[in-house]
This record gives sequence, structure tokens and C-alpha cells, in this order.
Amino acid sequence: RDRIIEINRGETKVVKDIKISAVHAEHTPSSVGYALDFDGIKVYISGDTKNHENLKKISSFHPDVVLIGANGKPKGEFCNLDENEAALLTKTINPRVVIPMHYGLFTCVDEDPQKFVKALKKHKVPVECVIMDFKGCYLYKKIIGDMGHGERYI
Repeated sequence: RDRIIEINRGETKVVKDIKISAVHAEHTPSSVGYALDFDGIKVYISGDTKNHENLKKISSFHPDVVLIGANGKPKGEFCNLDENEAALLTKTINPRVVIPMHYGLFTCVDEDPQKFVKALKKHKVPVECVIMDFKGCYLYKKIIGDMGHGERYI
């Protein structure tokens, strides 16, 4: 319990040199996504969300990597982005890399991540899409500085 740090929508905190902002997510009244700044490498995690005008604001954060829920909606409900909505939001945010998430969790929203890949192509989204293996790892490398003399990884 002593390692848990509460953060509410609209707040920003710094934990061990990582700047964490709780941003809008449209799922429940208190749902959040996260904008993380790892000393110049910026990551946005959408969390569970349906489409909302406030999500477009994350483009001003200029994330390098976006993890986006792209698992569709349970039948009869409206709670998560489908592949087209996720692709269009990715296009608006304009990251270097996008990683779809939340697929394969439940049978009611068991979307194939390749639907998201096809939606990215359909909407002409210029981004590298990484499909993660279950419990997989992804290493992102960013060149820092005008002359490319520094590198950072997350």
C-alpha cells in the first residue's frame, strides 16, 4: 500500500523522474488514460475509452508511442473504441509507434488486432504498428539531440 500513488483526472505527478498525467478517458466518470514522459520519451496509454472530443487533446502532448484500446464494443454497449475509431484517433495523435491493446480479453470483445492494422491502412495512418505477443516486451529507442548524439530507451 505504501507504493500506491493516487492520481485523478487532470492531475500530473512526478514519480522517480517519470512525469505522469491522468488524462481524459470516456468509460466511467472517473476513468483516465495516462500520458507519461520518460525524460523526453512520451507514451500515451488510452485505457478503456469510447470516442470523445477530449481525446484529441492528447495530440498536443506529442507522444512517441501510443498504446490504444482497439477491441471494439461489447454487443449492445458503447464502451471501447473499435478498430476504425482507434485508427482515426491514432491519426489525430500522430505518434511514431502505436500498439493496440485490450484484444483477446473477453469473448464479447475478442477482436483480432489485424482489424486495427487494416483500419490503419484504410485511413492512411503513417505509423509503425507493433502487435505484442502475450506478456511480450517492446523496446523503443529515441535519438535525442540535434546531432543524434544521445539515445534513450524505454
